[in-house]
Amino acid sequence: MGPFQMKKALTIAGSDSGGGAGIQADLKTFAALGVFGASAITALTAQNTIGVLGIFPVTPEFVALQIDAVVKDIGTDAVKTGMLSNKGIIEIVASKIREHQLGPLVVDPVMVAKSGDALLEPEARSALLEDLIPLAAVVTPNLPEAEVLCGFSIADLEGMRKAATCWGPASARTFFSTGSISRSLPSDVSTPATPTGRGAPSLPRLPRGLPLAIQPRKLCGRRNVM
Repeated sequence: MGPFQMKKALTIAGSDSGGGAGIQADLKTFAALGVFGASAITALTAQNTIGVLGIFPVTPEFVALQIDAVVKDIGTDAVKTGMLSNKGIIEIVASKIREHQLGPLVVDPVMVAKSGDALLEPEARSALLEDLIPLAAVVTPNLPEAEVLCGFSIADLEGMRKAATCWGPASARTFFSTGSISRSLPSDVSTPATPTGRGAPSLPRLPRGLPLAIQPRKLCGRRNVM
């Protein structure tokens, strides 16, 4: 079977020099699940297991060119976004998703690394909430990101459940709140994924980078992408 006969997924995210997150983690997970992975790189990062040493964003125009190049030739059955870095990139990615009618879409609203380093410019948060998240089928913040998005502190399981429904009309979409940052909380909580109210099960605690593998796994599991 040639690669273009396989199911395909596009990750739009940053490059992690340490290989534990970003497009590197996404592409490894796609491959492990038998899905052909393509990528549009939004930023280069110099990082390791200790922290983020530097970030070099790609221009929005070149991000758009990468998306066009993949969609117009290879195509994609699903899309996942990760680190988008700034408002210009978020806006162009949302525009391209609408233009090409791409989906289902998993949005990992990358704002804060596990080390605490900021990965999204503060002025870009409104674009994330208003332009991109409304297009998503699944949203997967970690705890600090969920606190920023929802505007309140999350200290317990009830707070995680409350955060998972803070989108208003968008709360019907599945929402993962990865809690591996906190030793006292379960790894994941989700909103009801079906009218029956059944959410996704909790997951075992995972080391750095591996919670990110859950996101492309969810992507590959939607609409029989696998």
